[in-house]
This record gives sequence, structure tokens and C-alpha cells, in this order.
Amino acid sequence: MKKLTKLGQYLRKKREDKGLSRKQVSDRMLEEARITASTVGQIERGEIKRPPESRLAEFARILKVSLAKLKSFIVGTLLPVVIAWFSCGITSAVACKIALEKYGPEQVKLVCIDAGANQAENTRFKSECERWYSQITGQKVEIITVKNEDGYVDHWDVIAKTNYLNGVNGARCTTELKRKVNRLVYKIFPNRVKEVFGFDATETKRAEDFLARKDIDGNSNTDKQPEFPLIDQQLTKANCMYIAEQAGIKLPENYNFFCNNNCLGCVKGGIGYWNQIRRTNPDVFDRMAREERRIGHALNRQSVNGKRRPVFLDELDPEAGRQETVIHPQAPDCPVFADTFAKVS
Repeated sequence: MKKLTKLGQYLRKKREDKGLSRKQVSDRMLEEARITASTVGQIERGEIKRPPESRLAEFARILKVSLAKLKSFIVGTLLPVVIAWFSCGITSAVACKIALEKYGPEQVKLVCIDAGANQAENTRFKSECERWYSQITGQKVEIITVKNEDGYVDHWDVIAKTNYLNGVNGARCTTELKRKVNRLVYKIFPNRVKEVFGFDATETKRAEDFLARKDIDGNSNTDKQPEFPLIDQQLTKANCMYIAEQAGIKLPENYNFFCNNNCLGCVKGGIGYWNQIRRTNPDVFDRMAREERRIGHALNRQSVNGKRRPVFLDELDPEAGRQETVIHPQAPDCPVFADTFAKVS
């Protein structure tokens, strides 16, 4: 007996999952679409190398599966991929959930760029989100983790090896640990058609700035066909916290003291942020203060007699800067999420 093609194996599995025989499917195809039983058999056995899309569409309709998935089994055809970026922050977590519900787990690839920070907490949070997504979709969902190829462990390692903190072109650690890693992701998924980002309802300006910029290779960010579902649905970070907590997911510990789950000791943090680090993590504060002096560059600047000048952490007034805002969960105004708060089991 001739071995079934991957398309045939998939069709048979889905047919059996629905409790249908080949004859039942063939009878429906003939009755509803005038497709003969012999054609159905030829497609399953792979004797028709490139079935017309109209034929596959009937299979997809009757078996209630994705047409794009069926097309992906045909040689030379890749399933279009939607990349949803999972940053271990709460807004990206909810944006990924929305992407899975909109496009389905077969088409959405959840990607996390591992910057090496907050490892234990981020691993725990990521695992809980995977269980949440799997429960929502009814399929096992995994978050793909990608790390830099240059061997950097974390942002401290980048600082130590490059002797660079931040500057007019941004933070060196962001380039090495995140922006360059985007290239790896795009190589893995050359068939990407959209990208989903977790910018929340308060970040429309951030989204506009993102669209106006280019990536590390000079490509326009608009070419990524980006989507910002939280902005579209007017969901704030507080709303996202509420959605996750109602699903039984514990927020990352950083949210107890900061408004983001960034690398602890972020070089892009302002004066208020670093004074909060001084209070919550004095060892991190002292370590960055030493790095500033070793490199001879201050992360922040401060107005003195009307002039902006660098201010090193070890000379920073402990009361200076704006108090770091801690955000608390708040239910969204829109009731559309009311049926998505099932506890993660």
C-alpha cells in the first residue's frame, strides 16, 4: 500500500478526529462541491501533486481546518506565519493571547528573545502563559526562545565586553541582545506576513515612532505589517494585568516595584528609576555605579544652574527624579473579555 503524503496523513487524522469515514467525506464533497470520490482519494494519496486551492478549500470547510495549513503541506508552499513577540511583560502576554485567538495556533509563532535577565521569574511567567494559551486554544502552545549568537549572557556581560552603556544611538545591550537577534528570527520564519506587538492603549505615540523607524538592516518597520491589538482594543497595562490575574497567572515580581518587567538595572532607566533600584536592589545600584565610573560615562543627566550635565549614580540625590509608578490591575471597560478569564489548570 502506498504511503500517504504528509497532506494525506493530516487529512486522514483530521477526518478520524471528526469521526468521519473517507466515504462520508467523499459523499459530502460530491454532493456539495461536485468533487468525485476518486479525486478525493487521489488528493489524500498525493497523486495530485498540487491540488487546486478550490479543492483544498472544500476539505478545509468540511473538516473545519485551516486552508493555509493544508496549503503548507504542498511542496514549495509555506504556511504564512504571524510572529507575536513575547517579551515576558504583561502587555505582550495579552497581545499574544489575542493573536492566537485571531489567527490560530497553527499560524501564530510566539517568539521570546532571551536577554538573560530575571531568569527564574521570566521562566515561571512564560511557563504559566504557555499553559494559559494551550487551555484557550485547545492545543499545546509553546513559546519559541531565541538568544544572541555572540555568547552574551546578559546586559552586564555586554557592558563588560564592550565598555559601552548608552549614547545617542541607544543602548548597546539592546542592539546586541535584541535587535541583532531579530535577524535570526526572520531567518527561521522567512514566510512571516505580520508581526504582533504589545504596545498598550497609552502608547500610540510609541507605535507611531516605531512605524517611522527602520530596523537594524535599514528595512522600514511598516514592511513588517505590524499589528497593535491592545491599542486597537483600547487595553491598558492595568487591564492586561487584570486579564492575566483573572486567569490565575501571577505577575512577574518586578511589577511590585516598577511599571515594567525590564532587565533589572536597565541602562535606559531615568533618575527616578535608579533611585527606586537603590531602595529595592542596592547591590544592582552599586554595581552599575561602579560600571559608570570604570567606563567614565554617566547614564543620566541633570540640570544644574540651568545647564544639563552628567550625573553619576554615586553622586545622585536619593530623593531626585520622579517616583517610579507601580501599576495596579484594573478591569477593562469592554465586556468582550468576560469569557476569557478561565483559571489556568
